[in-house]
Amino acid sequence: MMRDNQALADSTSGFGVIEMTDTASDRLFVHSVGSLRIINYDDIDIILASGNYVEVCHKDGRHLHRATMNYMEKKLCNKKFIRVHRSAIVRISQIVELKSLDDEKIELLLKNGDRIRASLKYKNMLLKAIGVL
Repeated sequence: MMRDNQALADSTSGFGVIEMTDTASDRLFVHSVGSLRIINYDDIDIILASGNYVEVCHKDGRHLHRATMNYMEKKLCNKKFIRVHRSAIVRISQIVELKSLDDEKIELLLKNGDRIRASLKYKNMLLKAIGVL
């Protein structure tokens, strides 16, 4: 087992998602200097765009991850997440309130207190996902 872990660490010299066997299907692997952070999808609250990276906000903190929002959307949106803006993907169960804004956009209040705007492009998908439509 130790040899397998070392091989995994050796094969992850850069940032990025590591595709593994089915046992990894519910986890995100984030490589940073000298370590490999394993984040369960169940622990992720929100994913935010941050330049060439995404910021993974989870119960234990925030970590930068080299991936695109489109990639993260494909990985997470069938796992109880929804994209609400070109720069934000949220866990549906974290949404506690929807507030209408003047420009027909929606502001989301999350359990952790964060406020995220949903753009018009994603509004109907969001409303369907939470059961309003």
